[in-house]
Amino acid sequence: MLTHTWTKLTFERRNYLPDATLGIILLNQTLTGFNSLELPWLHNRPDVSCIPEGIYYAVKHQSPSKGPVIWIMDVPDRTWIYMHVINTILDSDGCIGPGTGLGHLFGLPAIMNSKEAFNALYDRLPDRFTVEITSR
Repeated sequence: MLTHTWTKLTFERRNYLPDATLGIILLNQTLTGFNSLELPWLHNRPDVSCIPEGIYYAVKHQSPSKGPVIWIMDVPDRTWIYMHVINTILDSDGCIGPGTGLGHLFGLPAIMNSKEAFNALYDRLPDRFTVEITSR
């Protein structure tokens, strides 16, 4: 388990649903006012499941296809897990989308104002920090 005084971004999962995982986002144990949208829990299967709960290192990164992202590193049995701008669960292959609210778009679980939420979080985060994935 990682122990240090770095900045910590927490994704607190509140609802594991059959088609999505919904949660809230905290920064250093303080509510940010943002929600998170992930794929459902399907035993960490690549491209169809959210990632396991745990503590990970994260860095700001420039993705060739997605632009600025938060790269969540060293996820067991997974590669290229990001927090990035998404609209619906179809925009995630294991990644996490932040937003100002949750809803549905084209009948699919969706996150609202993802770009606004991502930019606000990205601007508040240092270049390196930890990410905690937990549930309540």
